[in-house]
Amino acid sequence: MASAQDIQGSQDGSIPPVSFMNVRRCINYLTNEEINPQWGYTHRMKQQDILRKTMRHSRQTRADLAAVLGVSKRALDKWLLPETSGDFRQMPAPVARLLASEYGVRKSDDLSLPYDWPDPAMADTALILSVLRRARFADLVRVCADFGLPSVRAQLPRALAATPALERELLARILTRMLRSIEIALTERAAA
Repeated sequence: MASAQDIQGSQDGSIPPVSFMNVRRCINYLTNEEINPQWGYTHRMKQQDILRKTMRHSRQTRADLAAVLGVSKRALDKWLLPETSGDFRQMPAPVARLLASEYGVRKSDDLSLPYDWPDPAMADTALILSVLRRARFADLVRVCADFGLPSVRAQLPRALAATPALERELLARILTRMLRSIEIALTERAAA
């Protein structure tokens, strides 16, 4: 449970107060997600999910999709393996761009905005930065649940540096508060 200090904020104003509503929204979101053993909960579309969704929507077999992409069926099979497999291979960026342009399948499909519209093959850190700069609570919860709160916090200075000076202080306060709410929710969820 959140302490009075967490809810009220610090006396010097360095930690903004956290509302119970944000904490409850986080917990409600996190309890409805599938479990990922490393981070707790996840909702991000993985490479395998992108490829499977493409095959399902286009009604293509593995051999058909491999032919469309101009790769061997064996290469496609390696892209479809779990990331923990020794034979797993990352699909090249041009393939991710082709899947996005031809089939409309993207990494950010489950987020409220198409953060990866300029580059469907964008790195995970670039996706985190995009979400931080927009400061949409539901998307920030999803990104924290997927990549881990420490990874998202590590990108915060870069996101703030890319923000215009007039907006930087306000965005820093908003993001600090949101990330603190997410941290409280994750702690409560782990204790439950």
